[in-house]
Amino acid sequence: MKTALYILVAATAFGLTPITTQADSVALIQYDGDRYFGNKQLNITHLSSMTRQAAAQGAKIVVLPEGAITGYETESQVWANKDKDKVDSSRHYRDVREVAERVPDGPTTQHFLRLSRELDIVLFVNLIEERDGRYFNTLAILEPDGRVQTYHKRRLWHTDEHYATPGNQSLVVNTKYGSFGVLICYDAFSNKLYDDYKRQGVDNIIVSMHWPTDVLVTSTNWIRSRAKRHGLNIYVADESHSDGTGLYRPDGKTVRDHVVPSGPEGDQIVLVSTDNSFEG
Repeated sequence: MKTALYILVAATAFGLTPITTQADSVALIQYDGDRYFGNKQLNITHLSSMTRQAAAQGAKIVVLPEGAITGYETESQVWANKDKDKVDSSRHYRDVREVAERVPDGPTTQHFLRLSRELDIVLFVNLIEERDGRYFNTLAILEPDGRVQTYHKRRLWHTDEHYATPGNQSLVVNTKYGSFGVLICYDAFSNKLYDDYKRQGVDNIIVSMHWPTDVLVTSTNWIRSRAKRHGLNIYVADESHSDGTGLYRPDGKTVRDHVVPSGPEGDQIVLVSTDNSFEG
């Protein structure tokens, strides 16, 4: 990207000491929605504060991690569609209809769309979408002019299979700050999906991620290798507090500059200058 950007990885806005950044930045929000599984309103309140904090630091694009709004899964709970047979009997399943919403008419999309307009930012919001009786793991991209685009997760993890229908289309988001291919978590482990974006002339990928902490090393190594193999700059916003968030470059380097811890649960802010992005 020719525009000088900074990536602000904001973990929590509460008690956060403001950090000076350059204008025109991308903010990757690191936030564990599983802590408040099913409590959408509390998660939205926290994430809205964090989004405002990011915008105050110069962010023009803000990305929420997978599961940030609803929670993705816990050791004891998982979302499921009661009309489907794939239910994990070892965990209590919650009816996905408790949290699923239509896009763009649902209250979560409308709330963050208002925030996008107010702050003049592009927002990437992960949520569970209901459409014509089916459910999707969706990344809604909300722009200040009111435009809404949606990307549906294409490669479902076993957690998603309890309720979700897989998507079947790629999405390139073109902004005045750069163009980004879009992936959600397990999508990012598919060479085919990266190849598809390269054929479309994309050099930068945004991933809304929910990495299990116990496979973090394996997962980050895989993303690092995909960045190198496909010649892509991969920007990951992860809910995990295990430092998986950051920029994965084609030269094999992972950039997470200026790590600022915040809070007792591993929350942090990571500033990464996209001057460090690799242009082959």
